[in-house]
Amino acid sequence: MAITREQILETANQLQAQGIKPTQTNVRESLGGGSFTTISEVLREWRQEQDQTAQLQQIVIPHDITDKTNLLIAQLWETAQNLANDRLVAEREALSHKEALINAEIDESNKIIETLENEQSELTAQLDTLNNDNSLLNTKNNELENLTNSLKTQLQAEKDRADQATNQATGLQAKLDEQNAKIERLTADLATAQATATNAQVQATEHAQRADQATADLQAVNIENAKLIGTADTLKEQLTKYEATTTTQAEKINLLTAQVAKLEQIEKENAELKRMIENNRKVDDKQQSLLDQPQDTPAPKSRKNQKPNNNEN
Repeated sequence: MAITREQILETANQLQAQGIKPTQTNVRESLGGGSFTTISEVLREWRQEQDQTAQLQQIVIPHDITDKTNLLIAQLWETAQNLANDRLVAEREALSHKEALINAEIDESNKIIETLENEQSELTAQLDTLNNDNSLLNTKNNELENLTNSLKTQLQAEKDRADQATNQATGLQAKLDEQNAKIERLTADLATAQATATNAQVQATEHAQRADQATADLQAVNIENAKLIGTADTLKEQLTKYEATTTTQAEKINLLTAQVAKLEQIEKENAELKRMIENNRKVDDKQQSLLDQPQDTPAPKSRKNQKPNNNEN
């Protein structure tokens, strides 16, 4: 808030009443601040009013002017001279007083100038310090901005890498899931194929055993058949020899005929048995060819999960 003229005049009167010379510094300190220019102008007016009041109070009119008319002119002149002299003395005193006031004002102004110069030096030093601090702050601010930009760039790069890694992980996870599903399907197919191969091998073994048994049976039948054929031939010869003989041999002939029929039945059974053996051999050959063919199954990941191949003998 600006200091008013009335506040300056009131403060000057208060200081004079307290016996303190109202200088610019004293008035400014009493007001708690203010412009030295404003205070100086108001105090100059205040001092002029004080000097004029003092001069008027010093003028005294003589009492004998009204009593002595004859001596009026002489006394008036004398009085005028005295007044002039007194006025001159008063003016000289006033001039001396003004000169003292001016000198005081000059001294006060010099003090003010010195104070202002000191304040200016302090302010200049503070300004230099602030400028240096501002330069340091600007340098640090630039460094922080560069660091911030670098960190932002690094952060964006890391985000891009993270997004890329996430996308790669998602793709790899999808591929992994697809491979796991494929491995599960292949594992199931392998288990099915192994079970089928095991069953086929068991059936082939059973068929081989049956073929071996049938071969042995066939060999025994062939031996028995050869024996029966030889016996039939002998019986046919005997039948031929005894056809013309006695009727008692008719029973033998009937018996021999029954035996021949039996031999023919045996031959039919042998032929059927041979056909069955031949069919079994064809089935065994077909199953063996299936077992000998390589299976298109993917190799398992580790030897721990690999099942032994039952087709190897």
